[in-house]
Amino acid sequence: MYLLSRINMPFPEPPLMRVVDLEHVYYSKGAIVIDAMRDLIGEDTLNRTLRRLLREHGAASPPATTPDLLAALRAEAAPEYYALIEEWVGEVSFLDLRVEAASAQALSDGR
Repeated sequence: MYLLSRINMPFPEPPLMRVVDLEHVYYSKGAIVIDAMRDLIGEDTLNRTLRRLLREHGAASPPATTPDLLAALRAEAAPEYYALIEEWVGEVSFLDLRVEAASAQALSDGR
């Protein structure tokens, strides 16, 4: 969905940090980025980050923003992940990854 919608945009895609009214970016790409963050920093760390956002921006507070998410990630995630997370959110990056070779080796337990 994200890739198909991206093709028909009449202007360059803004980074997630600045997206307004582009559902294919904030829902589709946003979901991809959150999933990648979970893989990068770990599910427990991401859950702590989201709980922090809920505590700080609950029903009585203004809604959380992308800068609020980044601040919570800075408080919870290891520093070596900041640059990549900020790239995913603050820039438009598109990776074209492919497997060029693969190999397998039998393990001692038969797998």
